[in-house]
Amino acid sequence: MAKYNGWKNRVAIEIGTAFGNALGTMIVLILWNIFRSIEWLLVLMIIIAAFVLLKLAEEGLEHAKETASSFPLWAQKWINTYDKILRSINSSLSPILRYIIPNLSMKPKLNLTFWGLFASSFTIPFILGLDDFAGYVPLFSIVNVFGFAIGVFAGHMLLNLALFISPNRTIKIVKNAFISLIGSIVFVGLAVWGFYEAFKILLGAH
Repeated sequence: MAKYNGWKNRVAIEIGTAFGNALGTMIVLILWNIFRSIEWLLVLMIIIAAFVLLKLAEEGLEHAKETASSFPLWAQKWINTYDKILRSINSSLSPILRYIIPNLSMKPKLNLTFWGLFASSFTIPFILGLDDFAGYVPLFSIVNVFGFAIGVFAGHMLLNLALFISPNRTIKIVKNAFISLIGSIVFVGLAVWGFYEAFKILLGAH
């Protein structure tokens, strides 16, 4: 939305984002329901999702790095160290990830048509919906899946409404260095949680 102004572009972004969020989340719920009894496949899916979450954590750190000067010196050093660790991990995983998801970049391409913008807006929310699998699966053991799905869709709807009503304010909030940093840390936390749950499933299988 920062790159593409105008109501037509906004409609393409909104519809693409809504479809991507909904479809990604629905696929997660369907896959969990079908494969939850096949433990080795469930473990494989969780691990792959956790790998992708680590990559998304690196991408999400971009806004924090752009305005790192707003942080105290010790925090800037910590962000740089954190970024180097993420880059090191993801560079070692890139030979695997490039076959799973060819393009993980959140940076918008230039000169997109209406349908190109729709596709671009669809892709990242769809990937996020799929790859939150690392965090979703453990939740299914402690929450009602139907209630969880309603909560996810409601959250997606509120974010879309905020973007449509005031894209500039929403963009400013999302690009806030502190929020970007927290978001990146949450992605890493979900990935670690996914690895932990996969390990527990493997131990339980034996």
